[in-house]
Amino acid sequence: MQDFLSEEDHVVAIKKFFLQALDELEKIKDQYSKLPWGASHDKGENPDDVLPAT
Repeated sequence: MQDFLSEEDHVVAIKKFFLQALDELEKIKDQYSKLPWGASHDKGENPDDVLPAT
């Protein structure tokens, strides 16, 4: 975090970091394309996974 805040424009630095991470993820997904990369549509909810109502 300190690396980002030391940049002149920390918002741009954070955005660049995440865009690079997404590019890297895309390469990994291409390399391991046989893995189930889709979202799970599990109907059962675990109470620990649900945010409390506000």
